[in-house]
Amino acid sequence: MLSLKKITLVVISSLVATFFVSANQATNIQTGMGSRTDLSHLLSQLDSDNDGKLSKEEVMASKNSTLISNFTKIDANNDGSLSKKELESF
Repeated sequence: MLSLKKITLVVISSLVATFFVSANQATNIQTGMGSRTDLSHLLSQLDSDNDGKLSKEEVMASKNSTLISNFTKIDANNDGSLSKKELESF
């Protein structure tokens, strides 16, 4: 019979493996041209620290070539992050 330690170890191992598999999947997101709903979805999907802005690090982690290549153009106030208003203006 399996001990509680072995069951716990199996459950934790499964959770860690699931996290790493999902964390390494590329994000495929359309930007700039969608509706306000798509923009809200984009922000919620990429804003890992939930501050309402996308930092350069969050954009780089997204692997979204449109945001990466246009980051400085979109960042109108040059604060190093992209706000909802800046994304809408782009």
